[in-house]
Amino acid sequence: MKELRPVDVFAKKDLRQGIREYVDATDKDIDALFVAMRGKKVKKNTHLIRQGEEPCAFILIEEGVLMTYFTDNTGDDHVLMFGFSGWWTGDIKGITRQAPSEYSVKALTDAYVYELDFDSYESLCRNHPIFERYFRKIFQNSLVTHQKRIMRQISTNAEEKYLAFKSRFPKIELIVAQKHIASYLGITPEFFSALKKRMT
Repeated sequence: MKELRPVDVFAKKDLRQGIREYVDATDKDIDALFVAMRGKKVKKNTHLIRQGEEPCAFILIEEGVLMTYFTDNTGDDHVLMFGFSGWWTGDIKGITRQAPSEYSVKALTDAYVYELDFDSYESLCRNHPIFERYFRKIFQNSLVTHQKRIMRQISTNAEEKYLAFKSRFPKIELIVAQKHIASYLGITPEFFSALKKRMT
């Protein structure tokens, strides 16, 4: 069976249009953003950030699927988020406080990303103030999303969590390993497998 590529499952987004969904940025503003960032191809299973490393950068995904996760003292991984075309990811605390990252970011597929380091981020916001507003909106949306996820984790059962996950990411199971989805849902891979069988 032919392996599905992320571009087959998740449409590659127009990054410039995505920025303009948040702010009325000019071509000059957006050009400045891409000048400030470093674009690069990333192979599947490559780490862009490793937990405990510094410095780390904001990551804008043009194509591919990334996973942000935390590794506990026993070596178990806990998935914080998946990232797709047009999404930002990274450790906000590690970047803004210039501290070691508390999370790892790994490519689950071949990907193309842009990295924005702290100094470039500060310079960009200083010289193009519209990006202060843009990133404020990005951070606000991220906070709302994480708060909703916390409420689902503490107030719903595993089946409800899985249904909400499928509703938000209807095609993700075609390219992301079951163990990563189970980790995101906060259940074991074995329980997740049994849950899927029971629901079908």
